[in-house]
Amino acid sequence: MVDARRSRDALAEGLARSGLTIEELAGRCTGLGDDVTPALLRPMVATTAERGDHEHDVVAAALHERSLETGEPRRTPLSADLAAP
Repeated sequence: MVDARRSRDALAEGLARSGLTIEELAGRCTGLGDDVTPALLRPMVATTAERGDHEHDVVAAALHERSLETGEPRRTPLSADLAAP
């Protein structure tokens, strides 16, 4: 299971680099086939509330997609990269 603190930090950093709003990021997650809403995203980037690997990975994939569009060389790590020690 993904470490919630590391997930929050990675997603918050990825969101900041992306230039997207929470609403735009939620739309991108929906475009990837998941039903992530802004209400679900806010705690993922602002708190250490529990989250599953799948939730983290969908958001990370949407942020990665955005980084490809903007030429940002860093990608948001997937849950496997942030597993609890």
